[in-house]
Amino acid sequence: MERRKILIATKTYPSISTKYQETVCTAGVLLDDDEKSVQWIDYWDILPTITKNVILKLDWFQEFKMKIKDIAKIRCILTFGYGNRKDYDAFLEYLLKFNVECVVDVRMVPRAWSRKWYGDKIKIFCELNNIEYISKTALGNTSGKENWIPINQEEADKALHEIAQIAQMGNVLLLCAEMNPNRCHRKEVADCLGNLLSIPVKHLE
Repeated sequence: MERRKILIATKTYPSISTKYQETVCTAGVLLDDDEKSVQWIDYWDILPTITKNVILKLDWFQEFKMKIKDIAKIRCILTFGYGNRKDYDAFLEYLLKFNVECVVDVRMVPRAWSRKWYGDKIKIFCELNNIEYISKTALGNTSGKENWIPINQEEADKALHEIAQIAQMGNVLLLCAEMNPNRCHRKEVADCLGNLLSIPVKHLE
């Protein structure tokens, strides 16, 4: 019988079941053989609270207790601004440290003072490190300041929900130009995603 590893994140309050008397929805992160997150998954447990003869049918699951720091490590919205950096050293360090699955470029125009930070160059760099790169110009900012005013609110909302779907699979890093997150619209974008998914936001500098 196939066995899989799931890092349990949450369980719901028990529900009445006509077949098993009580069940509870359980959710967590499916892990591969190297214990890296693969996808968010949920399933139903059978609760042995009514009779001792009822057994949890979880033969193919191996449960792990999840600490708060583990949750933050596996599912978290990250942000990073390259600023005046001339190389990818700090960028790559963060990508590896936080197991980033996808880099989302939130610049309205994916260009920079250095060709190195152009979207196409970042995409090549990310792919060399087995990390997905996506440019979401709909999440760009027209205000010229830290307050976020998207080009089109409807398109921005659509982009947020698309990134939220990706973020359920693993850590996402929002990339922009300004090094200080308090002076960049990505902070507001990250907060919107964090609220959508009820997961923490961490700004990397």
